[in-house]
Amino acid sequence: MSELTRRRRTFSAAYRWDAVRRHLEEGVPVSELCRELSIRPSQFESWLERLWVRGELVFSSGGARAEAADASLRETRRELARMQDAVADLVYELALRMRVTGEPLGGRHVSAARRDDVVRSVERWCDSSGLSRVQVLQWLGLSSSTYFSWKRQAQLDDGTSVVDAAE
Repeated sequence: MSELTRRRRTFSAAYRWDAVRRHLEEGVPVSELCRELSIRPSQFESWLERLWVRGELVFSSGGARAEAADASLRETRRELARMQDAVADLVYELALRMRVTGEPLGGRHVSAARRDDVVRSVERWCDSSGLSRVQVLQWLGLSSSTYFSWKRQAQLDDGTSVVDAAE
């Protein structure tokens, strides 16, 4: 492969840090590392330079930002796990209801009781999980227009909001 058609390689931060760490801590010569990693010495020197130039960020507010980002990531993962649990509950409950009633969720006609039950369930799931209605409706295979039509119809039938009645 010619030099012009060679693809540019990218290295992860962990990969670069491991190479620099081996040089600094273990004393592995730059020439040996470069041969082992199949990189040019100028590439390795640029990694070292970035460490020296940006190294102070570890001890400055940049380090605090990194810790805050880690905390935010942990919180996001907890939230994702909570949402996944909510979705699992939703799918289980929906499958159980469909098995009991034998009535498909979509279709030409859905009974008023089934319609109201779906509206109440979607509202409850969205409120408890923080998921958007559009996302829940997509998982259920129900169009937004159908859902909001059902919601309006349920409100017209008894003069109160189905959502209020569920609370």
